[in-house]
Amino acid sequence: MADLKQTGEHGKTWVYNSFSVIASSFAAEAISGKPYSELVQASYDKLGFEDKSWYVANKLGELSSEGGQALSIRDFAKLGRYMLEEKKSQYVNDIWNADGSVALYMPKDKYSFAVGYKNYWYKISDNEILALGSSGQILYINREKNLIIAKLSSFVQGQGLPEYDKAFTLISDIAKDY
Repeated sequence: MADLKQTGEHGKTWVYNSFSVIASSFAAEAISGKPYSELVQASYDKLGFEDKSWYVANKLGELSSEGGQALSIRDFAKLGRYMLEEKKSQYVNDIWNADGSVALYMPKDKYSFAVGYKNYWYKISDNEILALGSSGQILYINREKNLIIAKLSSFVQGQGLPEYDKAFTLISDIAKDY
């Protein structure tokens, strides 16, 4: 981890990764005695993901907890189904129970729709969560309506308020009328 360079001035530069996030994947490897890639694959296998889905490496060229995922639309929806149906996972329960006492690591004016946040997941209400990707991917889940809406990337230049406003309005309208 000493090879990772500082991205900016401490406390003034926001980056969605940290040594603790990277260290968590090293800890997972040490505890399980398996490479992190095998742990990721095991989770993909459990969810029934296709071979077309893959996990993004970190700045060191390693798979780690900070990485992203590239999923087919079916796998994206399977992840939503897991978040909707899983009852025993502490991770899933923490997302559904997230509240405003945990800092939103994103600007509040940009993500004012959320009442809680954890690991790319935003809690909208007791029955709604959504995950946002940096290029416009959205996974919306509504437990009350047993509804999953998976939207793949469509933004030309990454995330922005005008694009998110359009996407949220569309998803909200679909959910309302479902």
